[in-house]
Amino acid sequence: MPARMEPQPLVLYEWCATVHCKARAHCRTCRARTVAGAAWRTAIAAKFAAPTGWECPHGVPWDVGAALHTRLLRIARLGDKVERMTRAAGIRPCGGCRKRKAVLNGDP
Repeated sequence: MPARMEPQPLVLYEWCATVHCKARAHCRTCRARTVAGAAWRTAIAAKFAAPTGWECPHGVPWDVGAALHTRLLRIARLGDKVERMTRAAGIRPCGGCRKRKAVLNGDP
């Protein structure tokens, strides 16, 4: 009979090392000093090793508004990247694709 495997302890990965944090995808929610922001941080802390005091390793200040979030989107130009990937997969863009691209790029 094979030896029984012991359960492995849950490894908590650092939130700051995830793709989501590095891409600054949740800055507005993470840095909000609201009830919703606190609930989000609590949920993240239950699944990841959270930074002490939730200090941002990227230097994003507390209570960032939509302006900073939009600026981060414009810098990343995520819509352009998604468009290139879908075109490479052979998908032709439609009107909805163009709207998605504008939103992801932070364009007005």
